[in-house]
Amino acid sequence: MINSLLRYGFIFTLLLLVAFVAHLAMLHVLGLPLFANSIVGCYVFNYVIAIAVFVALLLLKDKLSGSLGFLFMGGSMIKFGLFFLIFYPEFHQDQDVSRVEFASFFIPYAISLIVEVYFLSKILGR
Repeated sequence: MINSLLRYGFIFTLLLLVAFVAHLAMLHVLGLPLFANSIVGCYVFNYVIAIAVFVALLLLKDKLSGSLGFLFMGGSMIKFGLFFLIFYPEFHQDQDVSRVEFASFFIPYAISLIVEVYFLSKILGR
């Protein structure tokens, strides 16, 4: 379990850091403000929630192995619910969620989702 968590944590951290730097570089190239639209908060939020969900799934894999998919989906629902409570009001202040605001949340969310699914499928495949 510790080995899976360390491997997941290392790969996930590395991928999210690379994505964050690439995201900032793209904003710079486009001449947009680098740290607007809660970009740091969105990356940190997705990182923390993804780690928490993965740890929970690792802890529950022996007891509830048949339900891990549902637990994963529940974690995703919680992540979206918290997003709508924390970030959506700020993004929607002007009654419009811009592409830059959407990308601030969706890029780290998508990377988190892909890495979580990959590692969860490896765990279930054992």
